[in-house]
Amino acid sequence: MEKLPVNLDLSYAQVHLFYTIPLTFVLWLVARPLLDATTWTNIVFLCSLALVYTTPWDNFLVWTKTWGYPENSVIGTLGLVPVEEYFFFIIQTIMVTLWAFLCLRWSIPYCHLQQDSPIRANLIRWVPIPFVVFISVASWIRFKDSEMKYFYISCILGWALPVIALLWIGGGNYIMKRRLAVTLAILPPTIYLWTVDLIALRAGVWVINPKATVGIYVYDILPLEEAVFFFIVNVIIVFGYCGLDKSITIIHNFPKNFVNNRNILSQMCHAFFILESKLPQEPIKELERVLTVLHNASNSFRTVGIIFPTAIRHDLSTLYAFLRVTGDMVDDRLLTLEEKQTKLSIIKDFLDQLFAYHDRNKSWTYGIGKSNVNLRNELPAIDWGYFEVVLSVNELATFRCLSRIAYYLPPEPFYKLCQGYDWDIKGTIVRNQADLVKYSEYVAGSVGVLCAYVICKTNSRWSMLSNNDLNLGDGKHKEIIEAARSIGVSLQLINIARDIVTHSETLGRCYIPLDYLDTNIRKNYFELLTKNRSPWDLGEDNLRSLSLRILKVAQEFKLKGGKGILMLPEKLRRPVFCVTEIYSVIGQVIQQTSGYDKRASAKTWTKLWILFQSIYLPIKKNY
Repeated sequence: MEKLPVNLDLSYAQVHLFYTIPLTFVLWLVARPLLDATTWTNIVFLCSLALVYTTPWDNFLVWTKTWGYPENSVIGTLGLVPVEEYFFFIIQTIMVTLWAFLCLRWSIPYCHLQQDSPIRANLIRWVPIPFVVFISVASWIRFKDSEMKYFYISCILGWALPVIALLWIGGGNYIMKRRLAVTLAILPPTIYLWTVDLIALRAGVWVINPKATVGIYVYDILPLEEAVFFFIVNVIIVFGYCGLDKSITIIHNFPKNFVNNRNILSQMCHAFFILESKLPQEPIKELERVLTVLHNASNSFRTVGIIFPTAIRHDLSTLYAFLRVTGDMVDDRLLTLEEKQTKLSIIKDFLDQLFAYHDRNKSWTYGIGKSNVNLRNELPAIDWGYFEVVLSVNELATFRCLSRIAYYLPPEPFYKLCQGYDWDIKGTIVRNQADLVKYSEYVAGSVGVLCAYVICKTNSRWSMLSNNDLNLGDGKHKEIIEAARSIGVSLQLINIARDIVTHSETLGRCYIPLDYLDTNIRKNYFELLTKNRSPWDLGEDNLRSLSLRILKVAQEFKLKGGKGILMLPEKLRRPVFCVTEIYSVIGQVIQQTSGYDKRASAKTWTKLWILFQSIYLPIKKNY
């Protein structure tokens, strides 16, 4: 061991104060609005393992004089290791886990469980293991002489590779599916910690025994062993994070595998070692089709969806895709009236089978009933053979995905949605504002209610790792659900106000209440919009006036629903606020534009600002 320096420009505590804690704090600030309880649990779990597994190993290295530290550079020691070193275990784990979270959270983990070929899955799992075991064993054989130049690298590999082998056996396929994001999660913090290590070595905060190293330096006085250490530790942290991610995803989406196992630790271990190719693959492929539908159909959903927690994003994607495909089924301009009615009958047939357990004669009480929750582990009896014939591939995939989450959704809003579809197919006239609101409640208020159920299910009474019964019938949930209905109506009214011309030209529809029009010209205006499909003949001033009148009603419903948003937990309040504001800004564009803009929309920078505001800035209390 080299002579330790006496006069230091930097202490170990200052390394944390100046370099590790500030970056970790910044990552926490960035990630905090997006973090959920599950992620925090993962962080605590990984920190605990890091502390327990690394402590004896690091004490051994100090005991063998592989590395050391000046006494005046540390606050004190626990065993042979400085107190600050223990903090390093924890800070590095938190730093890398937060960064990994920010790299990996943007896609739905469920999709990365797809693995069609058992042979490929087994090859990915097992082929690297003999090499890892060989290197690990060879490293342990080197534990003979602390003065040997291979001692430090042998200690690192012998300590780390068994853990990596274990993590790869359980999570290798999942990691390979996410290899680009995983690589991004590992390399930047590794390079940063190399820099911190180099600064500390130059300042003499700690010293590496040159006799225990191979004498290769990555840069300046940074030895190869230190570079390997920080890289391999970050690999362990990120692989561990991926392993937890995989386990939780499997438990959440394949509950049948854990019906007889209530011990959460046992569930996690079981899920971790499940080979992905042994999981049912069709549900995963079908969700990917659902996400493709959304990718092609809705830019706004892609923008906003990313800030919802993963479990909510999964179910919301399924729900929203169902709304899109069923809307397209009955809105296809190439279909005749009879064909559209047939499509609607298909949708109703599916709902009847999906909710066969529900007594339609009973009034809705905001709940779904305890017995229905038990259907989570038993899909409803649906005649899929029939639907395979009458539905397209994407439609069928969407219907199947909905059947897997329908156990906690109430049927009434789906049937309300069908009433809205029937309204459009029959060309029902909107005679007054009450009709306009009723139609909006059918096609959008119902959607708001269903979204509220998804949000409440995945946050309020339901843990990702729990099989508790669900009941949304108590007071606060009822208020949230009614507020969601109002928000849905508000957004639909904004859509109607924006698309007066589009609805007329493409569909020959008029959603403007007839009593908004002067009696003398009412029939003429209605025919211009429906039969003639010549909305511009109304004049831009009239179109703008009608649009602003509908927007006024939309604002009233938005204010009514805004109270419900403020009742949500902060983690859910922010994405719901974002959804509402990104769509509401369209109304602001209409109000600020002279004349009538056929397809008013928010600019990209405006959406990004709302996204940023929703995540990081306080939501106004008078919303």
